[in-house]
Amino acid sequence: MRVLLVDDQPVFRDPVAAGLESMSIEVACADSATQALDLMARFHPDVVVADLAMPAINGLEFIKYLRSRGHYRLTPVIMLTAHNDQRFIIEAAKLGIRDYMLKSSFSLLDLVQRLRSRFTEASGSQSPSSVPVSSVLLDPSPPGDASVPPIELPTITLQQLLDGVALKALKPQAAKMLGMCASPEIGIADLEKEVRMDPVLSARILQEANTTTYRRGSPANKISEAISLLGLTNLRNIVASSVIEDGVLTDLVEEDAWRAWQHSLAMARSMGEIDDAKVGPYPGSGYILGLCFNLPLMLIVQFLGDRYRPIRDWAEAQRMAPAKAVEKVFGHPIDEIYQGILLKIGLPGQISNFVVEALQANAGVGLDGLSRTARVMDAANHWCRANGFAMLPFHPLRAVTREELRETPALGKIPFRIGEIRTEVMSSSYEYLRDSKALRKILEKPFFTQRGDIRVAMHCDSWVVADGPIHQFLANLCDLQIVALDHFDDPKWTGLVVVTDNPKGMFPMGVPTKAPLLVLHRTALKKEDLPQGARVGALRLPCSMNEIARAVQSF
Repeated sequence: MRVLLVDDQPVFRDPVAAGLESMSIEVACADSATQALDLMARFHPDVVVADLAMPAINGLEFIKYLRSRGHYRLTPVIMLTAHNDQRFIIEAAKLGIRDYMLKSSFSLLDLVQRLRSRFTEASGSQSPSSVPVSSVLLDPSPPGDASVPPIELPTITLQQLLDGVALKALKPQAAKMLGMCASPEIGIADLEKEVRMDPVLSARILQEANTTTYRRGSPANKISEAISLLGLTNLRNIVASSVIEDGVLTDLVEEDAWRAWQHSLAMARSMGEIDDAKVGPYPGSGYILGLCFNLPLMLIVQFLGDRYRPIRDWAEAQRMAPAKAVEKVFGHPIDEIYQGILLKIGLPGQISNFVVEALQANAGVGLDGLSRTARVMDAANHWCRANGFAMLPFHPLRAVTREELRETPALGKIPFRIGEIRTEVMSSSYEYLRDSKALRKILEKPFFTQRGDIRVAMHCDSWVVADGPIHQFLANLCDLQIVALDHFDDPKWTGLVVVTDNPKGMFPMGVPTKAPLLVLHRTALKKEDLPQGARVGALRLPCSMNEIARAVQSF
């Protein structure tokens, strides 16, 4: 094992190096980050041990640089410091550093144990690019379109995927904690015991408990005080978020995976508004359900690495949901793939079953026969997509019905909270992407641009929630107003949109204006079911956001 020891104090560095060498560990020493970077290229360490406080370039800046370089991105790092500063612990955790040692209580045997543990993990992990694969040639052309050439996709067995997820995603302790957060049987004392064993998580919980949201009077200085302020539900949510962020986000490089994470955060905050005791396995579980919504797909993208892009391009050419493309590649039903991933990382069945159900609806299976929780998750999913939190622009969009709102009135909170949710999600994204301006710019740019010159009148059947996903998506595309049918003949409209299953009944005398009409409907319609008019188009819901955008922006 090769260890690079970076510390500007020889009185500490040299004895530690000598001790490691006496245990047959090969050591290279650097007294600055600059010298360490030079040694990295020549020495190729298996593990880096770095002091936090160094002149010129400190330990955190040094690690940030390593994480920005592809060949050093996964090199294990153990951080040394003379001070127990929570801010630095949290910053280090964002860079994927879980090992943190105080110099005041330093133990050489403890360091050696940590080094061997990190070396075993790193050497036992198989790089996604090294997994042997064959390939399959699939025709990406939509029906009737022969212009797109076939694309060669990797074929990977489901077992290879599950093994890769187990190696590259959540570590056993992290998976255990996520499982505990998602289990209704786990109480506050159980979580407190696990939190105390993790200094990074302890620091985060203390920091959160001392925010204006939770703090009452004097600050919380102990974990027990912090947990008392937060309560069980908030503690579950903070721990679950931290585990997923530390286990997955540090390795995300693909734009789509980051969009999926933004969508998951929006889902978590939206589902957190659903205070219905009949939604989820236990009261307050909505946040964790939302947070785990995109977890399987994020782990698949992370595992595939460079092989993900052709699959994505093929799905887009086919106008197909990514889930369907995943089925093609792995040769198994999507619910089996997702369930296998969630169980592999230790998520309890009470949570994973609901997530897989909702993901099946997302893949186009439909809502019939799904649990109430899965239907609520699907509705929240479409509200989030409509407001810019979509992984891909060709994801489908549907209307939310009044029947769904009657069944779960708390769903009605989402459209009123969506602005606040957007602010929270973007703020969280900036925190993780502060060193990647290019990726931040990509994620800040919406898939669809609003056109103020397109003035659209909209009318919905009584079964449609007026301020639902369709309305909010269109409001982000154009200057939209919901009006009564007798106002459709106003010449100021660029176009008309109706959400109805009976368009001919809505316009028995034909469309009252020359403006183009777009009919969005749930049930199958024939040409003769459409009202008479020079420019009448129809799209069946759910349909691709791209298709709706093209239709409206062509008015």
